[in-house]
Amino acid sequence: TVTQDTFAVNNIQLDPKKDYTLFLAGDTIAPKFWLTEDDLTSPPADKVKIRFANLALTGGNIDVTIQSGDTSLPQPKPEVSIFSNIAPQSISNYTLATVPVSKGNAVIQLHTIRVYEAGTDNLLVTLTGADLRGTDIRTFILTGVDGGTPVLGLSSAREWLDW
Repeated sequence: TVTQDTFAVNNIQLDPKKDYTLFLAGDTIAPKFWLTEDDLTSPPADKVKIRFANLALTGGNIDVTIQSGDTSLPQPKPEVSIFSNIAPQSISNYTLATVPVSKGNAVIQLHTIRVYEAGTDNLLVTLTGADLRGTDIRTFILTGVDGGTPVLGLSSAREWLDW
């Protein structure tokens, strides 16, 4: 905003030897905080480490799938479930997903991430063109309101470990 009004305060204790992510969601009337301790150890060369932050108002739990967008294959690889039954207003633990490997993981590896109502084929939102490479650590964040404003949106944040 253009004001200096404080609308959220949360006292947290951080260990200088640990990595954290602070998520803030909700609105100015009822802000919500999540502080996660992050595991930033690199996954194997053929895996991406993913977690999911369900900060949206969906009215229920969600399932998340991943599908390779590699167009050099005769047909797209199957859609694979990576998270099941993630509760609203929660952040999952990290999980590993297999991704294609290129030399040094230098080639863009596009994937499609889909979010469904848990246990159904009711698609809530899709993110296409997510570049997921081996040894990446990625957080996907679902925000918005199912059927309301702001609309559901899916974004991702990549951890940069090589700086």
